[in-house]
Amino acid sequence: MEKANVQFLGDVLEWDMQVRKTEKVWLTEEEISDGDFLAIFRLDGLDEIIMWGTGGTAGHSAVVLTLDGRKQVVESQDAWYWPKHKIQRNEWKDWV
Repeated sequence: MEKANVQFLGDVLEWDMQVRKTEKVWLTEEEISDGDFLAIFRLDGLDEIIMWGTGGTAGHSAVVLTLDGRKQVVESQDAWYWPKHKIQRNEWKDWV
């Protein structure tokens, strides 16, 4: 499925994705701030359709806010990755 999604992005967005060496980056709560924008890209099929429709290279977005004294990630989604759907917030430590 990932190969099909990469092919789709190449065909419709003319985005020639290249394999590259990556390293995981783990941010701590101290390194994130209110208002930080998280641009998310997954090869899950849905993101590619969103990218096609918007012309962008991110299929999902979220924002960091301090609510009730805790760092939260606020986003809207339809329970693909969380058991809840619609607007939701999850603590940074759980979300990351």
